Amino acid sequence: EAPHPKLHGQKGTYSWSGYVKILQAGSYQFAATLRGKVVVKIEGKEVFAAESLAAEPVKKQGPAANLASGFQKIDVVFTRPEGLARLELFWKGKNLPEETLPYQILGHLPKDRPQQLMEHLTQEHGRFLFEEHSCAKCHKPEVANPMSQRLVERAGPNLSKVGARVNPAWLKAWLENPKKLRPATKMPSLFDASDAAGREEIAAVTAYLSTLGGTFKPQPVAKKDNASINRGKNLFLMVGCATCHRDAPKEAPKSETISFVGLLDAEGAKSAYPLNHLGSKMSAKSLSEFLQNPLAWNPSGRMPHMNLSSAEADDLSRYLTESTTKEIPQQELKPTPEQIALGKKLFQSKGCVNCHETGDKSLLALSTKSLEEIRKSPEQGCVEGKKGGPNYSWGPLEKSALTQFLKEGLNGAGSLSQVHATRLALKRFNCLNCHQRDGEGGISTELADEMKKLEKAENADDIRPPLLTGVGHKLRTSWLKQVLVNSGKARPWMSLRMPQFGESNVGFLDLALARCEGTDSDDTIRKVEITPEKVEAGRKIIGKGGLGCISCHDIAGIPNTGTRGPDLMSTQQRVRYEWYRAWMEVPQRMAPGTRMPQVFTDGKSTLASVLDADPEKQAEAMWAYMSLGTAAKLPDGLEPPKGLIVKVTDRPEILRTFLPEAGNRAIAVGYPGGVNMAFDANTCRLTMAWSGSFLDVSPVWNNRGGQPAKLLGPKFWTSPAGNPWAISGSSTPPDLSNRGKDPAFGVPLGQLEYFSGRKRVHFDGYSLDEKGLPTFEYRVEGETSSVLNVVEKPEPLSGGFYGIARKISLKEASGEGTWFLTTEGNEPKVYNLTGEDQKIDWKTTNKIKPEDHLILVPLEAEKTLVMQAKNLPDSAEWVVTPKKTGGWSIFLHFPAGKELKADFTLNLWSIGRPDPAIVRSLVGGSR
Repeated sequence: EAPHPKLHGQKGTYSWSGYVKILQAGSYQFAATLRGKVVVKIEGKEVFAAESLAAEPVKKQGPAANLASGFQKIDVVFTRPEGLARLELFWKGKNLPEETLPYQILGHLPKDRPQQLMEHLTQEHGRFLFEEHSCAKCHKPEVANPMSQRLVERAGPNLSKVGARVNPAWLKAWLENPKKLRPATKMPSLFDASDAAGREEIAAVTAYLSTLGGTFKPQPVAKKDNASINRGKNLFLMVGCATCHRDAPKEAPKSETISFVGLLDAEGAKSAYPLNHLGSKMSAKSLSEFLQNPLAWNPSGRMPHMNLSSAEADDLSRYLTESTTKEIPQQELKPTPEQIALGKKLFQSKGCVNCHETGDKSLLALSTKSLEEIRKSPEQGCVEGKKGGPNYSWGPLEKSALTQFLKEGLNGAGSLSQVHATRLALKRFNCLNCHQRDGEGGISTELADEMKKLEKAENADDIRPPLLTGVGHKLRTSWLKQVLVNSGKARPWMSLRMPQFGESNVGFLDLALARCEGTDSDDTIRKVEITPEKVEAGRKIIGKGGLGCISCHDIAGIPNTGTRGPDLMSTQQRVRYEWYRAWMEVPQRMAPGTRMPQVFTDGKSTLASVLDADPEKQAEAMWAYMSLGTAAKLPDGLEPPKGLIVKVTDRPEILRTFLPEAGNRAIAVGYPGGVNMAFDANTCRLTMAWSGSFLDVSPVWNNRGGQPAKLLGPKFWTSPAGNPWAISGSSTPPDLSNRGKDPAFGVPLGQLEYFSGRKRVHFDGYSLDEKGLPTFEYRVEGETSSVLNVVEKPEPLSGGFYGIARKISLKEASGEGTWFLTTEGNEPKVYNLTGEDQKIDWKTTNKIKPEDHLILVPLEAEKTLVMQAKNLPDSAEWVVTPKKTGGWSIFLHFPAGKELKADFTLNLWSIGRPDPAIVRSLVGGSR
């Protein structure tokens, strides 16, 4: 791709000139990942040169170069070949791990800026204005100009239900003077309110709009809910509304610094969109509905989805609608048919239909001058704001920028450039109102201090969002996608929220942000060799007796006791290994002011007692441990949350209580070593297993009680809903999809419901052995008189991974076949005991003999369930079948024959990913 739409994506030469600030004199070494040729000179002396024309970019290392301290002149020249091209420039030095050259050491002097640069930036500002004001909605290109095809069209708000949502008096005032109500609006003034004809047109369009989607009902006067209003006031600050909806600065910032993201806008990289008199525009109810899904009414994404609950939206709406003006009273309009007809006609003839959706298919877009026509005389028409046309009230800078863009800004190759599109997106969606990138933007100190006052003490260390500087090198592409369009959170406790602007608006940024920094997608997790010894070393390093990472970081969903950092067990899902490795060495350089300490110094770790203080070995050990995700055993020193905690010491703890998924007859078992399980005595099934601490029973007892006990750790296995056993002579797997709703199989009935059918499951109680381990007994009836007797003794599995051994005894006298639904998930894999994928095609076979085979079932969030059945009868088999609703069911099948008697063990482990080394270690360490 080209770095800018004006440039072609073909061979050529690109050069940069400026200064580099060398903080410490010494030996430095440059390197580059490239396809092409690069030459780097400092003070005119060549310090690095490399070339590669291989099919894919390669890493090239340069020789050591001695650099003096202070500001040094730097020149970089890149010769781009045909086809794929890439340049990613690195350096390293003493106490400086390899990094891409950071923004804070690079710069230039204002006197060295070529005039051409200022001309192009002015054109860029004009282009941004053209796109943001939806000019292309009316002025369509006549010819296939490649540059004009790259222009982005912005849709205006959807007006299909504006009549029910917005006060007609506000609509009238809006049409009279949009800038008066919203100074930052992109909406032009289309009517002349100073004469009678203009006022008549305004009244007619107001009448038409007031009929769309229903009739506005003024908000009834009611007693103020002050508690709700105060909560809304706090939400306005804490969620992040205040970062955009604040008063604009009285004076434009004065600086010689060029804001590439700000595009010469008087406000620079940040912009303000103040809210005032919302209570005169909408009722609290209609505003709440809007806030719960803004993208439905404003598809452009300029007002993003903030993931507000209905209660939060109600509180925020009550607070925002407190602001009113006596000039715009709330009223219900009763227009005449003649007014409505005239308003509809004007809505089309004034061009409103070009930007706004109304749901009325009879409205046709207004045909105006083409883009090529207005380029011939750009000083005329909309730019100048001639009477009778749209008036945007543009100032001299904006007029000049638009004029230059129309004259020169559409000349060029018209290349695809995600780098350029990214810069525009950062400005368009006000990303730098919250985030800082390369020294620009960020939440102000004053606003941050206000937000801290409302935050919980343990979360108030720094409420600001992460830096966007270097984010392309930091985050995996898949995680960036999660954050941008699926509300992914690394810090779920933070009140400040990441806005969701919509896939169509920002979905491309996951890859584009990386390309802005000369790197590419990273969807492959860095793999290190995983052994029980390495995992245990990583667990020790992270624990209290090691580096003490648990003092600041959550682990597998369990919060630490101090200020909170991101959950370490999600590290692999989020960040690239190279970034993680550098972070351990120079965190202050990568994020100035961070609380993260420097762990590795001068080639040694500060923890000398593990792996010989070797940074590489320790980094890999931690990475191996963190790769297990929620399946990993907790590090030493991690304390469970406060509450009515049931602790497990040297013997199992057994509690009959009410649990999620296990119901009101749950039997919870906590085993020494951090493995816990729950059995549902209603449906007679082992329901789930979780790691970490046992139970918080405060919800059962506090206040009025009656709430489920709380699990104090993440679940690593969950059984399918309903009793998993079936008696059937058929060779086809039974459909058990309704078992989770069937009262015949123990599912509790609601109040006033009565079941008169035959009960098919019977719980016969449980017993304890000398160690306190429980054994559960129950019966399952078949369609006829056949009965399956089940005795199950679950135990935790030893080794470096969380797992359970289900020791099961079966007796069934009729000789019918028996089916056991072991789990459900994504398409399973079959491995042998040495960890080799057997490449089973489930289209040609669905049965596997259990001997020497493991079933691996991918679950959510890069978690895999490993199953091994041992000591089965010779006739037993795994049967894998697709579900009608998606996913796969995995059965153990005991075919029809003689009376069934079986004593077998089903081992279940939860691992992060199907790595051969992990699989081998599981089998070697299982009972």
